[in-house]
Amino acid sequence: MKPPLFILDQWASPNLQAGTSKNWLYAGLGESFNVAMVNADTPFVKKRIGCACLAKALLARPMDLRREYHRQLEWAAKFPAAFKARTRRFQKALDRTVGIGATFQVGCLFGPVKAQGMVHFSYHDQNVAMVERLWPDWMPRRFSRLRERFYELERASMQAKDMVFTYSECTRRSMIEDYGLPPERVMVAPTACKIPYPDADRVLAGRKEKLLFAATEFYRKGGDLVFEAFKELRRRRPGLELVLVGVAADEPLPEGARHLGLVPFGTLMEEYLSASLILHPARHDAYPNVLKEAQACGLPAVVSDSMGIPEIVTHGETGVVMERNDVPTLVESVERLLDAPDRLHAMRERCLVDRDRFNPESCVRRIADAMREVMERAGA
Repeated sequence: MKPPLFILDQWASPNLQAGTSKNWLYAGLGESFNVAMVNADTPFVKKRIGCACLAKALLARPMDLRREYHRQLEWAAKFPAAFKARTRRFQKALDRTVGIGATFQVGCLFGPVKAQGMVHFSYHDQNVAMVERLWPDWMPRRFSRLRERFYELERASMQAKDMVFTYSECTRRSMIEDYGLPPERVMVAPTACKIPYPDADRVLAGRKEKLLFAATEFYRKGGDLVFEAFKELRRRRPGLELVLVGVAADEPLPEGARHLGLVPFGTLMEEYLSASLILHPARHDAYPNVLKEAQACGLPAVVSDSMGIPEIVTHGETGVVMERNDVPTLVESVERLLDAPDRLHAMRERCLVDRDRFNPESCVRRIADAMREVMERAGA
């Protein structure tokens, strides 16, 4: 009989294409565990929080509503009162469940949620200490007055876990150094690529001289840097194209650029398979899905060194990790690759090898095996 595994996911989504969706993981864990979703952030709760944040965004920056709304959502979660309220909601939901097994918490903005006799795991792309240090735009303005209490809550949640999984080594280091977790209780477990892997013939077929920028946020992901670099590259290479997928730009499209908006996986894969390079000069990005998807389609990348990005893109093998995240470096990196078609082809071949790291089956197996080992030691 499979042991129960209660998933505590504050971002659970039925949308497989959503960046936060981990349905690939929950389906895979279902092979080893009796998986049950415990999401205390009901649609009513999410709507109430969303409406409050929208009202604040309208008052603060009505002309930049989209960005301000997301900023308000980030701020709202980083108050001790919000942390404790979400913890209470999840604890009540868990108290209504039946069975002794394990909990699997996704996200660091609540906890600890515990039950006697259970083993407790969690999974994180980053933590609040990293956000405060690397992207303070997501921190409430009054956080300096709240930080000691907030970190006390977050640290207690982390330290209550029997095993903490992180997307990347940089987040693992932060869990150890910033939160005092024993190294043996923190394990890197990359998230999987969520698109089907095309066969090698399609990956290695001819490509257009086209650049791709796919993002859910324009400025944070470096969209302004892409536009400025593309203008210079277009002057040097008049036939060069740029395709923007996802969020609308904060500024007018340069000549030679097209915006496709949000597209289904099938359309996105066609763009991955026809482009020469994907650009991702992000100012802050923990572990971007688009780079795993591009790699699955044999698309080399020119990227910043933000957080876990260098753990996805291997410098000189599946792309270029820029030492400086600015327009001149981006222009130079792109032009050198476009001028070296043999090198680009070799990178596409290497992508075919490296993409196996993000195969859903192997990513699930890594987490499930570690969980079983911890549960066996605990007698759960």
